[in-house]
Amino acid sequence: MNKGIVKYIHILFSSIFFIFIFDHSANGCDTIKINAFLDSVFIHVESLKKEQNTDSVIFVLSLSLGVIENEKCLHHFRVNELYQQLAYAYQLKSNFENAEHNYFKSIEILKQYVGEHDMALARSYNLLGNLYVDMGLYYKSDSVYHVVKSMYSKSLGKDHLWMGWIYHNIGRLRIYQGKLRESLPDLNEALRIKIVNVGQMILMLPGQWYIWVMFMNNLEMYEQQSITHPSHQKFGLAIMVPAVCIMLMLHTI
Repeated sequence: MNKGIVKYIHILFSSIFFIFIFDHSANGCDTIKINAFLDSVFIHVESLKKEQNTDSVIFVLSLSLGVIENEKCLHHFRVNELYQQLAYAYQLKSNFENAEHNYFKSIEILKQYVGEHDMALARSYNLLGNLYVDMGLYYKSDSVYHVVKSMYSKSLGKDHLWMGWIYHNIGRLRIYQGKLRESLPDLNEALRIKIVNVGQMILMLPGQWYIWVMFMNNLEMYEQQSITHPSHQKFGLAIMVPAVCIMLMLHTI
């Protein structure tokens, strides 16, 4: 039998066994037991992600939600994580309808527990905005990204790294919309904030090469600008950005 099929069957049956064991260990909406159950679910899901087995991820998360529902615990705060991860898994499979539904469920639960400017809620909205980009619904993505930007602006400093990412997302969206000139202010602000946070990025993630990845995101945008609109004179930035990255990496080695 094909090794890939054997591996898939093994993962499938181990997932079923895993859910069966924890289904019978939970008994009512006991916070401690539910948290232990969810911890185990997420550990198992991470192992499936490493196998790049999205179908099994969807299978396990869906069964887990069934367990939670049977225990009448769908209102539990951390269930939003189940919905969020399930939404992203569906997104990877281009099942956009189910992805959107589960992002909404995650947001619905979060709203019951956190304030309107909470960062967990902002993150869920940002993921929803990314989904709309994948769906080509740019007008919806635009609206959601600006909700996130407003939430970040009221809770974070203007130079916070997450502010850089939302400017990056909005600038990228403008390019997808064909609004290249309008993308420049957001991309420039994203680049400025990323440069300010270079030290923080090095501390957050191992290896100086992550800096290169961060800045190459902006570089790609500037290159598209320079090719499409040479009059914008962004070709110099397309050369300067990687040069800055190299100097920064050499400085931190």
